[in-house]
Amino acid sequence: MLRDAFLKACQGGWNLCVNTRIEIYATAALCATTAAFFSYQHEAAKRGQIPIAFSEIERPATANGTKPPPLTAFYAGLNDVVMEVFEASNISYLGTDNGDLGFAHQIAGRINSFYSFDSALSHYAPNMQAYANAALDSLAPITAAQNDIAPIINALDAAWNESHIDRYRTEWKTRTVCDSKGQNCRSESYSVEVYDYTDHYFRYNEQQGRLAEHLLNEFAAAHPAIRINEELVRTTRTSTMNEHAMRDSRRSMPGYTEPTPEQFLAMANIWASGSNYSLLTSPIYGSHAAVMTASSAWDRAAETARNRHYRTYMHTHSGPEEFQIAEKTQEMSYGLYRDAKRLTDGIKKAGTDMSVIVDAAREIAQATRYGQQSSKDLDTLRSQIVDTARTLYSANYAGGFDVYPSKWYMMGVWALLAGAVGAGIGFGADRFVAQRNEQLRRQPRAANDTSPTPH
Repeated sequence: MLRDAFLKACQGGWNLCVNTRIEIYATAALCATTAAFFSYQHEAAKRGQIPIAFSEIERPATANGTKPPPLTAFYAGLNDVVMEVFEASNISYLGTDNGDLGFAHQIAGRINSFYSFDSALSHYAPNMQAYANAALDSLAPITAAQNDIAPIINALDAAWNESHIDRYRTEWKTRTVCDSKGQNCRSESYSVEVYDYTDHYFRYNEQQGRLAEHLLNEFAAAHPAIRINEELVRTTRTSTMNEHAMRDSRRSMPGYTEPTPEQFLAMANIWASGSNYSLLTSPIYGSHAAVMTASSAWDRAAETARNRHYRTYMHTHSGPEEFQIAEKTQEMSYGLYRDAKRLTDGIKKAGTDMSVIVDAAREIAQATRYGQQSSKDLDTLRSQIVDTARTLYSANYAGGFDVYPSKWYMMGVWALLAGAVGAGIGFGADRFVAQRNEQLRRQPRAANDTSPTPH
């Protein structure tokens, strides 16, 4: 009886394979699911490997007893705050006291200064708005230039309007047309539209052009120099504790090797070398110099600018010289505005959004230390703290670490690739089953064979 049931099940499975393409779908689904599972395990293991490196800038003064300059205090302080958050997150995934409660204990210890050192969460985080304001004061020349360049961009954009019309001509040609048997052929005429030339129109708005000229002259007079002379104070040595944190936050990542002393020092200083201030000021100064040069160039161009029309035998045209000068000036002006805005917006965001970390950390501290009821669960508070820390780091350190080590999108990538491979294997299996079934169908049946006939 069991044998009959087994044979019937096998025959049913065989018939299913013969009459459908289930092999393709089944192997594709199996391979995709397997790849997604192992990819998840791989990416999940990286959650405790957010790169860490503290600034080594002592609080509230540097090693020689002087107070750090405003930009150093801001970037070093913000770095150390988010690094403490990342360290707490890493420990909660890799340590013995893991999970949300482990993270809560780590944050509570730092916000209440249980540790022997003065934690950044207890020192810098509650005062981040003041540090951000001081940093913005140091950047006042750049901020002022950013504000004044915006109306210049708008005026230059409105000064010129470019349009073009492609012209076509009709050409008549003949072709031979035959019936389906290739007989009864005849000639017929047909028309085609062929590109002929293009009319380019460059229309000049003198009112906006003169406004741009006026604003550029005012800008040049108000902002002859915007260079910030403050240098970020870098550390010249790394502590054992910092090296331990840097090492532990990377040792499980693919391709890890023990950092050299020089690499430890470079990582400890990446808050400075990778900061927006270090990376964006140079292009800002370059754009400013270009705008200053373009100001006098547009003064001359505005005198001769007028509507222009060109007929060419190509789809594009660079336009008159005056148009090109306006376009170049607008491009340089926008580059200054864009980079300055990114620099200042990151600092402003840190000043305002740090309260999310502070409030959530204090709520965690109250709940874990005193057993007070929290209005939010630990998982929600943890997400608020870690997500905000990642956002603030990305907004202020363009050349910093990758604080998103887990690439969850790779689950989908590997699942798609594995699914495609599985579908190929399934297609091969489907062809094999079809050929085998055909062979069995053609074989003569033995007289005593009582097994079902393949379909």
